[in-house]
Amino acid sequence: LLGGKAGVVYCHMGNNEQVFEDLWAAVKISGVAYTQIIPTHVGRTPALAKAAAGWLAAGGYADVSANSVAPSVVEGFIKQGLAQERILVSSDAYGSLPKFDAQKRLVGYDYARPNLLLQFLNSMLGLGYDLATILPLVTRNPATALKLPRGKGRLVEGGDADVALMVPHSKPSEAASVT
Repeated sequence: LLGGKAGVVYCHMGNNEQVFEDLWAAVKISGVAYTQIIPTHVGRTPALAKAAAGWLAAGGYADVSANSVAPSVVEGFIKQGLAQERILVSSDAYGSLPKFDAQKRLVGYDYARPNLLLQFLNSMLGLGYDLATILPLVTRNPATALKLPRGKGRLVEGGDADVALMVPHSKPSEAASVT
């Protein structure tokens, strides 16, 4: 905090919802705010999504990876009436994705594509959500959770923003990015 940093810890949840028990314990023991610990990859299993809903209900943030199940996970959170301003969606763009064989031996690597966020937005639009509702999940909400400076995650006068221009009904790969 003295260095002007957010003091936020992202916790990779793996595939085990029991990891949330450690997060609940950390908050109880330390007194740190729920908003300072952000569980990520919470859509990997239905049990993780359910545990993340509890974390959101308690006042924390939860980060859903933008993948094929993200729209249904996010829609579930919205339908439960959970605070949309604490739902985050991220891409892990260019993060490594190890590949394992049936014996769980490493056989190669791939990487997460940055267009996953646009695919998520298009999927949510296809479910009938409007852009004003879903765009903050990938812009303002993560910036707010991380306490980023200079108007990150929103368009404001004097702010510091990255902008993607999109044509209605275009494919995610057709977006033009302007910085």
